[in-house]
Amino acid sequence: MEFKPSRRLNGLYALINFLSFLCYCVIPVVFLQIIKQHPRHLYDIWSFVIGVVGLIVFVLIQLYLPAYVKTLKYEICSEDLRADGGVFWKRKKVIPFHKITNLNTLQGPFERRFGLGHLNVQTAGHGASTSPEGKLIGLEEFEAIKEAVMAKVRLVKSEATILDDRPPERTQQQLLKEMLQVLSRIEKNLQKP
Repeated sequence: MEFKPSRRLNGLYALINFLSFLCYCVIPVVFLQIIKQHPRHLYDIWSFVIGVVGLIVFVLIQLYLPAYVKTLKYEICSEDLRADGGVFWKRKKVIPFHKITNLNTLQGPFERRFGLGHLNVQTAGHGASTSPEGKLIGLEEFEAIKEAVMAKVRLVKSEATILDDRPPERTQQQLLKEMLQVLSRIEKNLQKP
């Protein structure tokens, strides 16, 4: 089953970018204009530089975000979960179901407003890191996707317990035979000078 993030993710990212632009650009420029002291032209120069650099960064990010969202793709396969994406650096992440230990759905206040959520996938062997191994962002039906992944995880883990690689049970006669072989090797080693 292959799926992509919602198109509403573009709107969410645009809102977050705009709020960041306000916090890191507009508010400092307004603050500099309010506290103007002598020499006043320095405050004007700094306001201009902050404004221009902030505006350029804002526009570049606004152009980048839709391209990034367009590259995101998720797939639930028979043995693993796959997440692909990236505009400049392509990232392909494969998470085997047998390693998945926990799935968390999260929905922040902005995501809730846009009807979106994301799924954090944690695995065994990811080290002491608290960050998830995989993140599926911009999902509308994130609870249903979580259940689909959990069903696959349960299926793979139940098959693993059935196909456990334990050695077959040995009979008493086989055990006695092996013990005699070990004892005879020990005797031979003791007899050597």
